[in-house]
Amino acid sequence: MDRNDILSSINEINSIFSNPSLSGQLSNLQKANLHNNLGFGYIKIKKYDLARKNLEDALRIYLSDPIIDKKDLTFTYQNLGSVMIEEGEYDKARDFLIKSIDEAARAYGQQSYEYASAQSKLGILFEEVGYYDLALDYFTKAHDLIEKIHDENTAEYAEVCNHLGRISIKNGNIAMAREYLQISTRIYENLGTNYQIDYAESLESLGMFYEAEGNYAEAERVLLKTMDLKKNIPNLPEHLLVETLNDLGILYQDLGNIDRAEEYFSEVHTICIDHLGTDNQFYATSINNLAVIYKRKGQFEAAKALFVEALPVYEKRYGKRHPSYADALNNLASTERILGNFTTAEKYYLEVLQIDEQVYGKNHPDYATTLNNIGILYSAMGLPDKAINYYLESVVIKKDRLGVNHPSYSRSLENIGLHYFAQGDLVQAERYFRDAIAIQINQITSVFPVLTEREKELFYQDIREDIERYNFVVIRLLDKKPELITEVLNNQIQTKAILFSSGEKLQKSISKSGNHELMATYIQWKDLKTKLASYYQVGKARLEEYKIDLDVLEDSVENMEKNIMLNSQQFSSYIRNDKVTWKKVQRNLKPDESVVEIIRIRDFVSGTRGDAHVFGFSDALSYLVIILKPNSTIPEYELIENGVQLEEKLYAAYKNALQFQFEESASYKLVWERIDKHLDGTKKLYISPDGIFYKINPNTFKLPNDTYLIDKYYVSFITNCEDIVKERSKKSTNDAVFFGNPNFGTASQKTFALDQLPGSETEINIAAKDLSDKKWQTTMFKGDNATEARIKEINSPKILHIATHGYFSDKNSALKRVLNTDNPLFKSGLFLQGAASSLSAYASGSNQVNFSDGILSSYEAMNLNLDETELVVLSACETGLGDVENGEGVYGLQRAFLVAGTKYLITSLVKVDDKATQELMNTFYENYLKNNNITESLYQAQVSLRKNYPNPLVWGSFILVGHG
Repeated sequence: MDRNDILSSINEINSIFSNPSLSGQLSNLQKANLHNNLGFGYIKIKKYDLARKNLEDALRIYLSDPIIDKKDLTFTYQNLGSVMIEEGEYDKARDFLIKSIDEAARAYGQQSYEYASAQSKLGILFEEVGYYDLALDYFTKAHDLIEKIHDENTAEYAEVCNHLGRISIKNGNIAMAREYLQISTRIYENLGTNYQIDYAESLESLGMFYEAEGNYAEAERVLLKTMDLKKNIPNLPEHLLVETLNDLGILYQDLGNIDRAEEYFSEVHTICIDHLGTDNQFYATSINNLAVIYKRKGQFEAAKALFVEALPVYEKRYGKRHPSYADALNNLASTERILGNFTTAEKYYLEVLQIDEQVYGKNHPDYATTLNNIGILYSAMGLPDKAINYYLESVVIKKDRLGVNHPSYSRSLENIGLHYFAQGDLVQAERYFRDAIAIQINQITSVFPVLTEREKELFYQDIREDIERYNFVVIRLLDKKPELITEVLNNQIQTKAILFSSGEKLQKSISKSGNHELMATYIQWKDLKTKLASYYQVGKARLEEYKIDLDVLEDSVENMEKNIMLNSQQFSSYIRNDKVTWKKVQRNLKPDESVVEIIRIRDFVSGTRGDAHVFGFSDALSYLVIILKPNSTIPEYELIENGVQLEEKLYAAYKNALQFQFEESASYKLVWERIDKHLDGTKKLYISPDGIFYKINPNTFKLPNDTYLIDKYYVSFITNCEDIVKERSKKSTNDAVFFGNPNFGTASQKTFALDQLPGSETEINIAAKDLSDKKWQTTMFKGDNATEARIKEINSPKILHIATHGYFSDKNSALKRVLNTDNPLFKSGLFLQGAASSLSAYASGSNQVNFSDGILSSYEAMNLNLDETELVVLSACETGLGDVENGEGVYGLQRAFLVAGTKYLITSLVKVDDKATQELMNTFYENYLKNNNITESLYQAQVSLRKNYPNPLVWGSFILVGHG
């Protein structure tokens, strides 16, 4: 029965009572039944005062007339019990519901639906007030009775299963919940549109199960589906929408997406203020959840005020013995701990622990979490002996009840690791950190497939720091436990450049999926991203003139991306789930090949701040260099300490030597000499860089014998060691596209003038001719034809060669003013036809919205179609620069073109003489046409160029980056 039917029924009954000629003819039984039905109707539309009045009238009639049939008295008691639950009068609710059970037994017997229903209603009361064991008992009785009378496909059975599933979650019996909730959801779905709300509620319970299980990806999919269902149900009671908004907010909070969580919690708060009022559990939950966000953002006093406001609302509704009250008190305790009010925090935590024991018992995940929190408090107070007892008791419970792959278990392991770290017991700290990280890496595999790019960054942020902390512990133990180097390298292989890798693999998977609808949506999403990139360059003030709302477009892009991810479950394999290990990488090395994996590691320290014990990363750092050779029984390593000094001195010396054309040998002695001794017999060297090593080319290091590193090795830069084991098919069609010497247009300000590049035109003319002579299909875009639009139209040529100016706005104050953004993918890019004119227009504010303004940002380059491209050549100045994100690489053109799909990228670190660049590129193509080997061809071209240009600035400025 939908709302309209209920309203129609209410109006019909009221019309009878308001008409004396009709109501006067009613018997007492008829009057009692009509009042009962009217009360039930008012319950359904949430008018509890009217419901209560009519149900009390029905009850009075039933009890005052000794001769009428009192069968329906069962339902009057039930309905009155439901009203009392909603109004928070739980003692009265219990009395009515117990009477309902007794009446059902008398009128219908203890083997009836009516008796089962009465049992279930009392279960709902006990669930509401937090007496979960009693609730479980009554729901189980109802469930078993309905099963016994063989009516398992009814709404009544579905309702009981839904409640049993929810209770199982709350009691920590996660495994039991799945079957109940799947049954409930299936029944409601089969019952059709009359049970839309019940289906949505059951689906929401299933989402809560997945979240409790730690399966965040499936939880998000189910909860978003629930939200979509609820928003399409007419006249849905606001509190039902609030429940789902809260659940989604909590999920995004767990995923690290604090801004998205705050949006949901703020929406709940607004609904409470506008519709539900402030003297109820919904409002208390809204401010409790918002306060958690404020705490995460460091707004501790604001958070504390809201926790304090929420507590008396919960207490008035439920009393102190309730999970919601305990949750708010726990949050307040945490805030007091952070503020240094340890005595107050301890008092609150111990009260929470007492409530948890009363509600759940001692063998429950929530009880374990409170134990863990008390351990954190005692650690902060400098009481390690007390802290460890709480930590160890907590972790045993979580392992038993949640399993060894649950995120909450991982967090407990981390806290024990921190405890031992603070005590200086690095052996024990390493053990616990290692186990925690293994769980986190498994989480990446399950969660990443449904996260947007931004959500992936947020989710991975904490994991990356945990791995760095673990690495710091290991480098302090390597002298005594050298085998731990394998743990570091395996973690690095599993996670390094994971954000880059997931974006690249998703693009390829969708392109090859054969799912035309999904591909169309993906293309539409990429087009929207391209528009968004253009709008960012226009600026907000100009967009307002065109009535373009950037926030709305950003939401559209992210929502479309979310839908793509949720509908791409068949592509879960695009995340690293094959567990590539260092052994597998080693098996793929040829006898004369080696890998150098460089890892930047900040020092992790513990100490005191006031009365508190604190942990964190310091400014000091080291570089761990891992060397993997085909015949090693274990990877070798070198530890370069004083990393800050290294970064300051090495890069300055390296850059100055190149720019001012003088020889320097400090780089080799400072860094490479210790590495070199591990590389006997190596001819080809794969370097997976990190930190400062993204900005230098070791090929140019001068050796003591007056040769260079390039004379000893072929060097190829890779994003991750796992690149070596990847199998990539080669494109069969030999086609190449060239862009060079664009007509940049006229700049109204000298600052934005761009010199034309006639040398680059000669460069691509010669290269194109060489390829054409070997039967390659070549296309050239020069001058006015070298447009941004043309680049965006290309479709995976085997080679894409772009010879034009690159930019990195952090190195140019004028550009930084025009391209004002914190996003590193907008700070760098390429200038094409009309770029100088566009820059001037942006600076003066006279620009129009233009999707082909001649400024191809790295963000836009990332969305090019280069899935089958073998090589991109960027023969421009400093196209290899960008913001370095440790463990992820250079956020700039380098990253953009690799994500777009190319296997290899040739790019420059410094500005190079045009004539020398021509010679290098032409020699490279001559070699490539002979040997079809990109690495060897660039190597030979650089060796050849040294004959005429011995300065490393010239021959060493270009590097090869790619997938091995």
